[in-house]
Amino acid sequence: MNKFHKKDSKNIYRFKNSFFSVDIFYFDAESFYINNDRYKIILVLEGKFELLISEKNIQLKKGDVFIINPHKVYGLTKISENNLILSLDLKPSEISKKYSMSIPVEFSLNYSEDYGEKFISVFKQFIYMHFKSNALNKENISLLFEDLIDILLQDYISNEMNTFIANKWIENELIKIVNDMFDGSEKNYTLDEISRKLNNYPSNISKYFKKIFGCKFVVCSRFAKLKKSIELLRYTEKNISEISNEIGFASSKSLCENYNKYLSMTPSFFRENLKKSKKIYHELKLEDIVNSKNFEDIFRNIDKRDNSEINFLDSKKERIAKIHKVDLDSKLYNIKNSINHLACTDNLEDDWIENVSDIQNNIKYELLKIDIIFDKDGTYYVRNFSKCEKLDSFKLTNIVCTLEKMGVKPLIVLEISKKSVLKRKSGKNHFDFDKLEKFLSILTNLVPSSQIKNWYFEIKMPWLWEHCGDSDINLELHSHLFKEVHNIISKKIEHVKLGIHVGDNYILKNDRIINNMKKIAFSCSKPQYVSFDFIDSSLFFSNIDANKPTSNASDEIIEIIDKIDKIQKEYGLNTLKYISDILLYLDWNSISTEYRESIETLMLIKRFSMTQQYGVYVTSVICYDKKYKDKKDLLSNLSNYCKNERLCNEWGIKNSNYYITKCIQSLGNSYLHAEEGLIVSKKDSDYEAILYRYSRNYIKELSNSTRERCRYKLVFSGLKGKYKVSLRTIRSKRGTFLFEWKKIGSPKYLSSEEKEYLTKKVGPELRIDKINAEGTYEKDIELGRYDIMHIRLTKIN
Repeated sequence: MNKFHKKDSKNIYRFKNSFFSVDIFYFDAESFYINNDRYKIILVLEGKFELLISEKNIQLKKGDVFIINPHKVYGLTKISENNLILSLDLKPSEISKKYSMSIPVEFSLNYSEDYGEKFISVFKQFIYMHFKSNALNKENISLLFEDLIDILLQDYISNEMNTFIANKWIENELIKIVNDMFDGSEKNYTLDEISRKLNNYPSNISKYFKKIFGCKFVVCSRFAKLKKSIELLRYTEKNISEISNEIGFASSKSLCENYNKYLSMTPSFFRENLKKSKKIYHELKLEDIVNSKNFEDIFRNIDKRDNSEINFLDSKKERIAKIHKVDLDSKLYNIKNSINHLACTDNLEDDWIENVSDIQNNIKYELLKIDIIFDKDGTYYVRNFSKCEKLDSFKLTNIVCTLEKMGVKPLIVLEISKKSVLKRKSGKNHFDFDKLEKFLSILTNLVPSSQIKNWYFEIKMPWLWEHCGDSDINLELHSHLFKEVHNIISKKIEHVKLGIHVGDNYILKNDRIINNMKKIAFSCSKPQYVSFDFIDSSLFFSNIDANKPTSNASDEIIEIIDKIDKIQKEYGLNTLKYISDILLYLDWNSISTEYRESIETLMLIKRFSMTQQYGVYVTSVICYDKKYKDKKDLLSNLSNYCKNERLCNEWGIKNSNYYITKCIQSLGNSYLHAEEGLIVSKKDSDYEAILYRYSRNYIKELSNSTRERCRYKLVFSGLKGKYKVSLRTIRSKRGTFLFEWKKIGSPKYLSSEEKEYLTKKVGPELRIDKINAEGTYEKDIELGRYDIMHIRLTKIN
């Protein structure tokens, strides 16, 4: 009876097949349980009760639906006398088989979101058809089952629940022990006994309990004891003192306190209620239930047509994933606190000097970040993230001339490496300021003062505050060094726009380091902008340990921004902020090669949405497909990244990143609408939009989802006058470089003809949808798995 104890509940109906099982039953007593290894979806057909699960009290009444995940410990209390429950149990092994995913994952229903409403609707239709329709043949069962899991997986991906990676042997042993606790074992386990048996620490075992069973060990043990006490009250004449002693409570008083806490009555009153309870549904038959008014009330809004009227395959094809409604006459809003249109050399491949002019002609960046490193061996410029090249006056001249032709303002990051600073016998730090002065002198000779005053410069020396310690002497020495660098830049370049790179999130977590930073950097300068790096904690092995759950990257970024805002407020500043580099872990090898470019492009859109969400621009995202021991290990392997957001490939052919960057740039800064999957902007009388498939984790979705195509409905209202609507689709399969390159035999070297062919084939697919759109524009759009659509509405004069 799927862990609803046969003594506490009475089964009226049971159906089983390879996908699922359905039970209908009622309770004639409160009790406590541990779920088995299946997902239990319960629907209240009649009555009400309280579900105690994951340390929450959830009130359920007629028509309510709830999911209990595998192995979760729970209690059912405050049960009304006329209760009737339906339970649908899904096998995790079937989900694993169909969706190629590790199990079990934990599902939840967020009733305030579309996912919850969709799931309940499909679930009720499934149940109704199971009992009342002839439409549930084998194929339709499979399709409806697939629908249910698809919606659950969307919710799982959207909420990004932390996956618990634990020692499987410990997990299995704990499940055996807890099942034994609930199934009538006379042994009363303690946490210390279990820890010794599993050769592990009690603190670690406690965390396993919380994650596997949804509650602490003490709650789990208490529920198991209460379950035993209920059976003894029901089937024996033992008094309260004898029962409390037998099941392991310290005293009868302790037993009574727990009954009052969880059941809102004393054990004696509970026993009396058991004797008085009426068996309302004792003789009830299935046909009485499915033909009752209650049953029809619950399923009132369900499609009740039979198999001759419903074509499941067609309905599956015709499903609209999301309806986007936008009033084009609504109020505009602007992106604030961001350095707009900022690129860096990371995005432009190693030969960025050769590539950037062509790209700049189309995209029109305002700023280009160029990193210069002053090391003990000389001065270097960064060609591509971790790849450096020694800088001489000839190369510097070449860079300056390229920037002039492009018409882009540079943001020069001046990184003084720790190795370049020597410690003298006197204890003072010494840096060869001649290198910095020589660099700035060449620059000021090449660039007129009227132009260079519009350039941006940035000091990057976060090690000054990170390795300062608590010594006042070190603080004074480091402050002096920073002040010298700051003064040299300020003297060489009048009215310089100067910023500070404050370090990464691991540095900024430490309050002592932040205080050192304020004393060293902010006390002697008023930076016009601040940058920082973000290193995702999932890059480190320590974060796959069960004791160390991964933190939420978005929350960490918000926390850093808040800290910088507080510093700015403290010093009376209102400076701009940007994230220089985001370093992420990406399971690149698990992504099919055909979707890599598309997922990379979708991540770029998410990067753009971060600009809107956090008010900061992100110049570069670097991904690694390996984990590292710690930050030091990562920094020594910076060049081993698997991808960054490049705009063209090694042959100089522009990719999807380039085209979507161009689309994003064309949106401008004035927005009408932004939600997950759709961004709409207005420029003069014209409108532009980007429609895409949103997910918080595209890799999880790729491994979990079976749908190749999705349909969306766009409703743009408030058009004043006539408009031409053009649609450009950036394809995720056909039209990508990989797809077209494979068609010509995947050559290692491209001839000029092949390069010309690929350049023409790779790019957005354009079509004019409507010439005279007026009032409201409605369109059903079907996109491939990771296709992106750029929509332009141009007013016809």
